Amino acid sequence: MTAKGEKKSTFTPEEKLMVLRVLKGLKKICHRMEKDNILVENAYTFANKKHDGVRRKDGSPYIIHCLEVAYILAELDRSNEEIAAGILHDTVEDTDTTKDDIEKLFGDKVAEIVEAVTNIEKCLPDDCELQKEEIDELSDVKLIDQILHICPEALYVKVADRLHNLSTMETIDNKRRIDKVNNTRAILIPLVKELTHASSLVSKLEDACLLAEQPEEYKKISAKYKKFLKDYNRHIERVGSYLVRMLSGDKDGKEHIVDCNMRRRSISSIHEDLIALTDNKNKLIENFTLRNIPLMDVFFVVRDSCPKEPEQILYSLYDDLRLGLYIPEDKKDDKEELFDFTIVGFGKSPRSNLRYFVAVDCYEVRYRIFCEREEEYKVFLHGYGIQQIRDRGRYIRVITAEPSNLSQSTITVYTRKQDKLELEQGATVLDFAFNVHPKLALGAKYGYVNDQPDKVPLYTKLNHGDTVEIVSSTAHDRPEGEPYEEHAILRWEEWVFTKKARKALTRYLEEKKGYNTPLIMVLDAETGVYFDLVYNAVPLDLAFAIDPARALCFKEAFINKSKVPCALNRRLEFGDKVRIKYSDEPSPAFEWLRFVKSDAAREALYDYYMDKIQE
Repeated sequence: MTAKGEKKSTFTPEEKLMVLRVLKGLKKICHRMEKDNILVENAYTFANKKHDGVRRKDGSPYIIHCLEVAYILAELDRSNEEIAAGILHDTVEDTDTTKDDIEKLFGDKVAEIVEAVTNIEKCLPDDCELQKEEIDELSDVKLIDQILHICPEALYVKVADRLHNLSTMETIDNKRRIDKVNNTRAILIPLVKELTHASSLVSKLEDACLLAEQPEEYKKISAKYKKFLKDYNRHIERVGSYLVRMLSGDKDGKEHIVDCNMRRRSISSIHEDLIALTDNKNKLIENFTLRNIPLMDVFFVVRDSCPKEPEQILYSLYDDLRLGLYIPEDKKDDKEELFDFTIVGFGKSPRSNLRYFVAVDCYEVRYRIFCEREEEYKVFLHGYGIQQIRDRGRYIRVITAEPSNLSQSTITVYTRKQDKLELEQGATVLDFAFNVHPKLALGAKYGYVNDQPDKVPLYTKLNHGDTVEIVSSTAHDRPEGEPYEEHAILRWEEWVFTKKARKALTRYLEEKKGYNTPLIMVLDAETGVYFDLVYNAVPLDLAFAIDPARALCFKEAFINKSKVPCALNRRLEFGDKVRIKYSDEPSPAFEWLRFVKSDAAREALYDYYMDKIQE
């Protein structure tokens, strides 16, 4: 969604008026949030001149994107410098502007932020022949390094930029949209989770990803949700007013209550609930009923100093809540109303890991009730402050798209006929094929995802809710005359993640190809020696293969040219170059036993822990 290389053209009077309307909206929210509108005006004047006549791929004036990014930052209550940097964030990347120009006009901090979010391509020589994927990877590495060590504010500008890009990609080809979504889920969302813990910000990004990836599904769910909110708006408002009044006053326990408020749910969280309800993706909207899906989130917040858990305070007031007698304040003669506000279940948000109660009122409207302490709620809403991010960055060793509990997490995907499959998170198109039927997988050539026309490779990772179709020369419905051919090769060991796929593929390779023990060759960067490891090995396996005693001091590992430590469960591939760092003293974590794949590594760890127990 960049303007680079676009031919300049004159804006129409209507387009100029559109730009002024967006600017007016930005200045209005800045005034409401008590931001520096003079700095905003100056940044707009400069950026508008630099982007003059430039259009985005959808044809809109490019400056609108810059203003919308700044608007998102103002909504997030970010600093004046971040909002100005939001307006200026593409000037260095896409125009003749330099960092020094920004620094002279807007100060060190704004220039620092703009520099941090500028694509690495701007710094490369003209004759550089790197592929786009390599440039994107280097840009991500640079961004992470800038955020962790130099400019944490850049994270919020990057998030705002990505939010607006994802929400305006309908005219962009499917491959670019999916690439942008995958990059957001692989890099940006883990960064936000790790550094800010701001679940509300993650929800915004997940919503934007869903909109870009499955726009029709997103719009259907959004439209039905808006209709429910419109139909039950009066009831929801009355229940909300009732809860606030019931949870304030002099009764025991109420002195600990800080807040009780309602918030709308994100579309992506509703989408997750719907997927969990049905085996047929075509029936998602049919399952969106009052009985199945809570419409609102209720946050019950107590003071950090409260001696009891928030759930205990809620329980102590539950009898009053359950009765639910409501007398309108403005009409004392109106009949009392019994809300019958009843807790009927509980659950856990897969995104934030926050537990909640499910409650239903007399209108059959359901609510998710989150019980939090004040500090936890602040984190949920706004995330950590910049200094806290800076402090956390000193201790963070792993920023990765592959969480440590992948083996415990699942995603739901669908076949062409909309039959549901549960796969481990991290599963690929090839994993999907093996889980449908091993025969289908052995002849797999490529796949299609979400009914899009572009072919996707077998190693493509799947996301929650994807619909997948496999093209295979071993399929029972292959075109007439096409030969029956099995394509499975040793390299496929790198492309499968699920247990079922690994087992079926290993059996095939051993029986048909004669590979008794499929191995991968990995280079130790310190010694320059290659080691043969079992397939699916992780960096810990390499450390134990090099030196079992020293491996107990394993600290972190870097793969190939990456400057970011990889996850402990990161699977190694053929030819990977691994650089391992060690600490001075042995400090193996018990969870290492879950990650290592080689018998030698397991035995060394078992011996270590047995010795510790005997001590």
